[in-house]
Amino acid sequence: RNARCEAVVEALAEGETEDEDLRARQVAYTLKRLVRGLASPRDMARHGYCLALTELLCTYESVSPTEVVEMMAETMTVSGSMKGDETRDVFFGRVFGCMALVRSGRLADDAARSVAEMLAHAARTKVFLGEICVELLGELAKQRGFDAFESELLPEIGSLMAEASNVDAVCLVARLRGLFPSQRPEAAQCPAIWNASPLSHPDNLPSVAEALKSSTANHPRVHSVWQHVLADL
Repeated sequence: RNARCEAVVEALAEGETEDEDLRARQVAYTLKRLVRGLASPRDMARHGYCLALTELLCTYESVSPTEVVEMMAETMTVSGSMKGDETRDVFFGRVFGCMALVRSGRLADDAARSVAEMLAHAARTKVFLGEICVELLGELAKQRGFDAFESELLPEIGSLMAEASNVDAVCLVARLRGLFPSQRPEAAQCPAIWNASPLSHPDNLPSVAEALKSSTANHPRVHSVWQHVLADL
């Protein structure tokens, strides 16, 4: 996969000295194929498409994150006629697409808001995707900084963090508290467990303890919530 992704980027780069219009069409075609491939159910296909899309975003400034978000929304929609595994593949595709966008380090403004909303929706809808979604939201918040987090991201993820005893909510709040230790959002979406310090405060403990107890419900391993909660403590 690594070799194939590198070959794709190099092949597009070779056209930079040729017809610019042709190269632009080649990049647009490649982008469309990569975004559509994110929802492929074939073994390990998503990993390769996600890696290639990340490299494309990192290499070509002409590839707009907003364009990728719009293409994802257009090609990966859920309909009532879909079967369970088809719906699952769409949500996986969305998350892998968001992962590529976050890892490119180029998200801002409306594109950042859209990705935050998409990740929050996936976390609420598919519990097995919650952990990776909140980790990506934490990484996006780290990239954007506190002011942008409060204005761009918090309105989109506030309802996700409001479920105080939900393990993903506690994981995200603990991560954000670690990122912004001396800052507290003023917005109404900020959950109470963010404001009471530390997370082991008596007001927080019932919710946090319940979340930790349920942390292995979706995956039979140690949930990343533990590393963030322990760091907070």
